[in-house]
Amino acid sequence: MIARAYRKALITVGGNTTLLRFLAFLWKMIAFRARRGVTFLFIKTVLWEKRLIKIDEQTEITAIKELGSLAYWSFPTIDINDFHLTVDGAVDRPLSLS
Repeated sequence: MIARAYRKALITVGGNTTLLRFLAFLWKMIAFRARRGVTFLFIKTVLWEKRLIKIDEQTEITAIKELGSLAYWSFPTIDINDFHLTVDGAVDRPLSLS
């Protein structure tokens, strides 16, 4: 229950591009050494929360309406008729979808 509320709060903030731009601006105003320390503490906190809510053991699929985006500007426009997806490289069978 806590994990779902936490995820929903992150999605709400993630969808607000104005707030994200403002936070990014504030972040750049902080000295590098302080940002490095804060980043270290943030990563440790996220890993601790991950263990706390046992995210690796969750098997449910997230509903589409609960998914968020961290796009700062906008979503790209994709023409379905011209879109091609190619999977190649270190795979057994290369694949091209259109």
